[in-house]
Amino acid sequence: MQDKSGPIVYVAEQERGMAHLMKESLAGDGVLCVGFIDGHSCLQELRTRLCDVLITDSQLPDMHAITLIGEVLKICPCLPVIVRTPRSDIAATVLAMKGGAFEAIEEDADVRVVLPTVRAALGQFPEGLSRTMKPLTRIEHKVLSHVLEGKGSGEIALAMKRSRRTIEAHRCRILKKLGVRNVAELCCRVPVRRLGQ
Repeated sequence: MQDKSGPIVYVAEQERGMAHLMKESLAGDGVLCVGFIDGHSCLQELRTRLCDVLITDSQLPDMHAITLIGEVLKICPCLPVIVRTPRSDIAATVLAMKGGAFEAIEEDADVRVVLPTVRAALGQFPEGLSRTMKPLTRIEHKVLSHVLEGKGSGEIALAMKRSRRTIEAHRCRILKKLGVRNVAELCCRVPVRRLGQ
């Protein structure tokens, strides 16, 4: 369905206008845009195929953007999520940013505002997030939360009632899936506020 040669942008929205606009505007950059009319279908696709950027309305027919961001960041904690908030709704913007959004823009923002934001998000991972990262499992996400709290493998093993060796294996898989070499790089790539907890 999707060509993996260029970046992929998912757009979850109530109306199909933004996905169509993004598709037309970013086609020259080799970006593939895929639209979803609800959060659940977007999450289902993300579990099988990651994108490079997700754009979502603040309120979808089946869930609020904050709920979507929380679930998305459990699948891929590095994924830049751009939330489209109602005009002049500062509370929604603050909520989106605290919830882990990369950026919040007004729903009726002109394409000249939206495109630089999308390009900036795409620039976070020049190698292409959708081509280099793999989704985290539920257990890996829990281990990641502990690692970002500064806990060592022994502490995590006790807290999760697993062996130290199992935790170390999870840590290695997390580093590999997120395309980092060590915990320092991991902390830079996944700020604690983006864990969706």
